[in-house]
Amino acid sequence: MQTKPSTKDALKFLPPSTSGAFLRNSILNLLRESKERKVVIITSPSGSGKSTLVASYLSREKVPTLWYNLDTSDSDPANFFSSFKAGSSMMPTLRKVCPPPFSYEHIANIEFYTEQYFNAILGALPSTAAIVLDNYQTLPSDSLTHRIIRYLVESIRGKRRLFILSRRTVPLKITDWSVEKKILRLDWGHMKWTPHESREFILAKEGGIPDSVVNEWVTRAGGLIAGLILEGRDADSHPLHDDVQITPEALGL
Repeated sequence: MQTKPSTKDALKFLPPSTSGAFLRNSILNLLRESKERKVVIITSPSGSGKSTLVASYLSREKVPTLWYNLDTSDSDPANFFSSFKAGSSMMPTLRKVCPPPFSYEHIANIEFYTEQYFNAILGALPSTAAIVLDNYQTLPSDSLTHRIIRYLVESIRGKRRLFILSRRTVPLKITDWSVEKKILRLDWGHMKWTPHESREFILAKEGGIPDSVVNEWVTRAGGLIAGLILEGRDADSHPLHDDVQITPEALGL
C-alpha cells in the first residue's frame, strides 16, 4: 500500500518560489554550459540566493526535479531513508518504488544498503531529472548520512544531475579522480552579487531611486541578495546609518 507523505515530508520536498526571481544570466549560463558536470556543489552564505538560483535554472530548463530540504533529523540514516522515500512519492514515477526496508543492522554495511536503496530510486527517476539536496550544512560532520550522499554523488550518470547546496563546506571525502572530475564547485566568489547585478536588481524592484542611494545600498548589502531586499523594505521607514553593515552575521545567518 502506497503511503502518502506527511505534511512535514511534503514541506521537505518544497523548492523555493521563483516568482519574480531576478535572472543571474552569467551563472545560469555556467550551469547550462557545464551539463557534463553531473554534480554541482554550491557553498555560500544564506541570503546569497543559491536555492532560488538553482530552482530558477531547473524551472527554465524544464528539468523534472526531486527537491529535498535536509534538516538535523537527516543525520540519522534511518530518518533520511524514510523521509526521502516518503517525500519522493510526490514524483509520479517514484510512487510505486519500494526500496528494501532499513534496519539498524544495515549500519555495519551502510554502503551495501545505500546501493540497493538508490538503485531502486534512480531506476525509476526520469532520465533527465535532477536531485537537489538543500541546506546540507544541517548535517553534523560525523553523520553517517555523508557516506550515503557520497554514494549518490558517485552514482549519478547519464543526463541526470545532483545539486548540493550548503552554507558551509560539504565534507564529502571524494578520493576517486574520475568522480571529482564530474563535480562543478561554486563558492561565495561565484555567488556574490556583483555591483552591476545589484544595481539592476534594485532598479528593477525600486525604480526612480537616486544613484547615490543605489550605490549605498549596494555597498551595505555586501553582495547578499537578502541584504538588497532588506534595504528596499526598510527604505521608507528607516534612515540609512553609516555604521550599519549588512553581513551574514548581521542577518543572523
